[in-house]
Amino acid sequence: TSEVQGTKEVANAALGDFDIAFKLEDGQVLSAPGPVGNPMWRSPEAQVGCGLTMASDIFSFGLVCLYAMGAGDMLIIDPKVLEFLGMSPEEEVLSRHVEYFGPASDVLYKRIGNEAGRAFLKKTINASTVPYETDPERRLTHWEEDLGPVALDIIGRMTSMDPPARPTITEILEHAWWREEN
Repeated sequence: TSEVQGTKEVANAALGDFDIAFKLEDGQVLSAPGPVGNPMWRSPEAQVGCGLTMASDIFSFGLVCLYAMGAGDMLIIDPKVLEFLGMSPEEEVLSRHVEYFGPASDVLYKRIGNEAGRAFLKKTINASTVPYETDPERRLTHWEEDLGPVALDIIGRMTSMDPPARPTITEILEHAWWREEN
């Protein structure tokens, strides 16, 4: 960093991941034998390891942005509670994704290239539909007061359950949210 007009400037920064790192080219799709990455930060398609693209990382980045803005309690899961409930981390995280960002799109189902992955996705998503219908304030669309309309716009697009609808990193960095003063 360096001092520039009383502010710090970060140059030549690189994002890294200690769990898994893989460089996808534009349009490249990754399928793995199982889930990819840390359960807490995976996109829905990464929870089953099928149909991953650069858009999968955008979803994860949206989760990190929410966490940084104070939504950590809604995203972090307690393994002891899951063990008591007999749920896997993948089931709980995917359930929360549906509650907050759902419903899942047909495009998401089509991206999952294997039947077992689609079955897991459908089972978990179907089990998750009741909470957001009975408590709609859990939906991201109701968080404008806490996030602000500009942040809600870009984070809502980043966490879309429809991977092709997610913005590119260029679109994210050009978004007005990065220029807001507060």
